[in-house]
Parts: sequence; structure tokens; C-alpha cells
Amino acid sequence: MAAKVLNEAGFRVLVLEGFDRIGGRATTTNKEGYLLDRGF
Repeated sequence: MAAKVLNEAGFRVLVLEGFDRIGGRATTTNKEGYLLDRGF
């Protein structure tokens, strides 16, 4: 959200992510219809 606001205000923004997906360590997995939150 902060990167979007800064970009819209005219700043050049580069967002780096250390994992292979956005969101860091927290993730939700759908296992047979059940949502499992992991990584806290």
C-alpha cells in the first residue's frame, strides 16, 4: 500500500521480496476445502 501511494505521488518505488511469493512468511493454504494459515 505504501509503495502504491508513493508511486502515485510521483516517487520511483522498487519493492523487493525475499520469498518466492508476496506476503513474507505468512500464507494460507487450501487443503481439501479447509483454509490453513501458516507462518506466524
